[in-house]
Amino acid sequence: MKKEQRQLLGTLVFDLDDTLKSIIAHAKSCKWFGVPYTQRKTKKSSLLLVKDRGIYLMSNGLDTEHKKPDGKGFVVAYARTFNPDNLSKRAFMDMHQRQREVVGGDDFAVAVPLETFLMVVKGKRIIEMQSFDDGNMRFV
Repeated sequence: MKKEQRQLLGTLVFDLDDTLKSIIAHAKSCKWFGVPYTQRKTKKSSLLLVKDRGIYLMSNGLDTEHKKPDGKGFVVAYARTFNPDNLSKRAFMDMHQRQREVVGGDDFAVAVPLETFLMVVKGKRIIEMQSFDDGNMRFV
């Protein structure tokens, strides 16, 4: 019996810009990190890949808050084409549909070990993550 191949749903692309670099620096500077969807703490440094109102990376470091300069929300690095800021209602709905197609309909926050992330980004200006129909993702 032939094994069924998983299907690629899409690719998330993140720019290694000043925002993402500041998120990495924040995660590096912390000693304690939050575990998604719990009240627990861990010493395992990581970044969070989040899908809710957009798809983005953020630090889950707890030692200090990594807030935007205006104090309204945390610093996040959106995947290309998945930034909901300043979109019309129609454009937001289109983005929301693309999110469902690429990573599914449920919101999530997944910890990506910082050590793994740093190995992936070394020497790159963009970071690509592929999403598959079996729920797995991989760096390209």
